[in-house]
Amino acid sequence: MNRRTACVLFWLTALPVAAQSPPGAVGYLVTQVRDAQGILRQTTDPYYPLEGDMVFFNDHSEKWALLYKMVGSEGPFHTAIIARLPEGRNAIVEAGPNDTLRCRVLEIEPRLHGFVGTVYVRRYKHALAPANSKALTDWCMTQDNKRYALGRLLLQATPIRCRAPLRRDLFGATYLDRDSYLCAELVVAAGTAAGIFDPKLHKANTIYPRDIVFDDINDLSHLYHVVQVWTPTPIGVAPPPRPAQGDRTTSLINALPQPVK
Repeated sequence: MNRRTACVLFWLTALPVAAQSPPGAVGYLVTQVRDAQGILRQTTDPYYPLEGDMVFFNDHSEKWALLYKMVGSEGPFHTAIIARLPEGRNAIVEAGPNDTLRCRVLEIEPRLHGFVGTVYVRRYKHALAPANSKALTDWCMTQDNKRYALGRLLLQATPIRCRAPLRRDLFGATYLDRDSYLCAELVVAAGTAAGIFDPKLHKANTIYPRDIVFDDINDLSHLYHVVQVWTPTPIGVAPPPRPAQGDRTTSLINALPQPVK
């Protein structure tokens, strides 16, 4: 073996190999535990999307942070739900992905890997019965290319919004046949169609993404696991480069939307 060949082999073995998710997995979820010394440790486990999982997106936009603060809420600023396509694959369903004005049924992997910001996942604890699974699929497929509810988004900054005191009780509801949806409204409506959410308790037009991440407004702990940060690669493996859109870098620990107890 000559010197040049030896050098090439050395660098090939020394360079980190890009991690590939196991078959069926889309990236990884961060789990945090405290060891015997009380030190917070992080591990990553493959994420296998399942029907009913909720996905949250935070692009750390100052504009959205201000707007959500004005209506008494906070990040994450966008949410989606996992549903099964008629042919059996899972997809991600959302209203207004990347600030667009349509409801879409999208492939999960390119959607998550292509987002610039922090992604969270709240996994559904149960398996949907076949009838509920079909109901979720059928409902979600009829939403594709419907309009994003831009007009009602603008009303959120006024007392007319259904989330406002008194109006929540009078006009709060889950509608399964609207011509347009807001992002969290679509997720809750989809979950209602699947039998996950109770329309008497979880009124879709009153709910923002933040309200279904934490359990203080809507306690979903019997339905969903604690929210986790999604990452494209395991801890210790550098993620692939993404388009630069401002300084949105943050540690995984700081990115978690709630403290670990």
